[in-house]
Amino acid sequence: MDTVAVAEGDPGKEQPWADLGLKDDEYARIREILGRRPTSSELAMYSVMWS
Repeated sequence: MDTVAVAEGDPGKEQPWADLGLKDDEYARIREILGRRPTSSELAMYSVMWS
């Protein structure tokens, strides 16, 4: 399960942000907002909100 604790502990994990329709700068902004990489659920929510 991809929890916040897991996301904080594995910041370099590859994520399918481009497959979800997000651009490079959008993914970078998400990481900036959260201060870490997003969980899988958070990434999906951002992709829906920003599409």
